[in-house]
Amino acid sequence: MASYSKTIGSIYVFNLLLGAIVLALPKMFSDAGIALGTVLLTLLCFLGYTTTCYIIEAAAATSAYQKIQDEKVQIKKLKEVVSDNKTTETSTSSVDENKEKPSPAITCKAEDYEIPKKFEYSMIAKLFFPVPGVILQYIFICLALYGDLAFVNVFIATSLSHMTCLIHNHYFIIDDLNNESWFDINDTLNFTDKALDGCFLDFTKANLYYVYVAIFTLIVGPLVFFNVSSSKFLQVLTVLARLLSFALMISLSILRFVEGHVYMPKLANVKSLPVLYGSIIYTYKIQDYIPGLVAPMSSKRGIYRNIFIDFVGALFVQLAMIYVTLFAFPGDEIEVLNILTFFKPEASGSFDWRLAIGSVLVLLPILTLCSAFPVGAIILRKNIKAATLFTIKGITKKDVKIPVVVDRLLFPLLAIVPPLIISYVSQDIELIGSITGAFPGIFIQCVMPAAFVIAARYKIKKALGTYDNPYKAPLSNMVFVVVVLGWSVISVVMMSINLALNPT
Repeated sequence: MASYSKTIGSIYVFNLLLGAIVLALPKMFSDAGIALGTVLLTLLCFLGYTTTCYIIEAAAATSAYQKIQDEKVQIKKLKEVVSDNKTTETSTSSVDENKEKPSPAITCKAEDYEIPKKFEYSMIAKLFFPVPGVILQYIFICLALYGDLAFVNVFIATSLSHMTCLIHNHYFIIDDLNNESWFDINDTLNFTDKALDGCFLDFTKANLYYVYVAIFTLIVGPLVFFNVSSSKFLQVLTVLARLLSFALMISLSILRFVEGHVYMPKLANVKSLPVLYGSIIYTYKIQDYIPGLVAPMSSKRGIYRNIFIDFVGALFVQLAMIYVTLFAFPGDEIEVLNILTFFKPEASGSFDWRLAIGSVLVLLPILTLCSAFPVGAIILRKNIKAATLFTIKGITKKDVKIPVVVDRLLFPLLAIVPPLIISYVSQDIELIGSITGAFPGIFIQCVMPAAFVIAARYKIKKALGTYDNPYKAPLSNMVFVVVVLGWSVISVVMMSINLALNPT
């Protein structure tokens, strides 16, 4: 397994924390209130850090417990050899000399807790959970990945349809600037919503949205039938693209301040809290990626400090982008995807430079998501296959082989088609992000890490009589673990009630 430094590993984690869902937070903050949003974002950031530490502890415990299991196998084999030797003894003196010796004690040193290889969620679950727990883990992982892919579909199609129509309207307006109907009594450009909602060839934004969903699926979908992975170069490039996007949004907002556009956002609106809550959970849902990112690090000393810096840094960047947007734009001008807030031909000043920067701002996250979609879909495909094999083996008690047609055709289609259907049924990116975060997201972010830690501590302590994991999480007291589980249960119940009372 190729290794990399802690710095590169921290960049990967930071990249995950600045995912595309963050671009939907300014609108949600505008609806829920800046004070309420800030408190919730900070609180859930701390929760995300805590459970990320739990999953690192669980990965270290997995490594140690595998070593314990291997030692048990060796001891069992040794006992079998001794037993066979006893049956061949014929003299009493020989029997006395070969009296059974005490079994060697199972030990576990600090280095046994190192994380030498990538431990996926399913590997940890199979080691510590009973069969129903493993199946439940597969279900929620797949549901979360379906939500991720549907979010990417909606994000890209919404952004491209918005950009295409506004570019068309921009040049249409430029051609018709001599038309007096575009000006008000103060000779100020005044574009009506009707003029801006249309697009070329009688298409509307809604029509183009469906066209772009189809085009994106046709271009990127076939990659899911093969094997592609995210390289180190692509990861670093993604981080740079995302940081550039945030820098552009913050700079353009500051420019609005200089032009005299300053607005006061609302402080709190509890009615909008559930959608914001689910989306923030989605923002910090990175725990399933952590074992694979930590294992290749050449040195894991001070890993929790590095992770803490990642979370604090991401929180700072997120709040900076959210705050400047809320104070630079009135709430009704902030788009669901914040990159589209800055892409408006009707803005004052020169058209061309705003259009150019706006186009770059829209395209940067699209390019990163285009590379992320096939990787995520392939991970989903592999999880569907693994879940199928595990379930069949659990029922038949036999190893089975998946037919080639099912493996190479059906599983990829099962990874592509459901997100496609979701993106056609709903264009509500806030709803998709919120539901993905509130249900499978809370399971992956909170329930699984806490359950892993509880099971790992119990099993290792039962085997050794002690639990001396050098990677024990900072908030390692069992009280905190139980609080995380309690929080998760309350969250799911409250979000379910809200969804039942407010289905739209």
